[in-house]
Amino acid sequence: MNAVAEHQHIDECQLNDLLNEYLVEWHQWSANYTVASGYSSRSPSCMLGPAASVGDGPDMEAIDAVIDAIPQPHRTALAFQARNLTVRAQVWSSPRLPENWEERQILLMEARNLFTRGLIAKGLIGG
Repeated sequence: MNAVAEHQHIDECQLNDLLNEYLVEWHQWSANYTVASGYSSRSPSCMLGPAASVGDGPDMEAIDAVIDAIPQPHRTALAFQARNLTVRAQVWSSPRLPENWEERQILLMEARNLFTRGLIAKGLIGG
């Protein structure tokens, strides 16, 4: 491998950790999104500046677009995994997902593969 290829190489453990991190951040970001009705209780000036955005993290709107493009029931599998990763326990489940544990794991693996391909296509990971 050349130096550029070695620098861009992400091993399986790093990729797994990165996907988990993106799912947790996406879940927290999407859970905080609200449609406002009426006037805000905070001044917009209080939400501006470096504290208003992370800046170092991934573009959550791009990650949201990747997840929205994933077909059902794979999208549901990712959403529930994101919830469980956020609370650090396996407490959330969905009737849309298979009851059989092995089938759920296969579905989740396929969903994570679709998520990874979408992130690569958007330029959020890899090359």
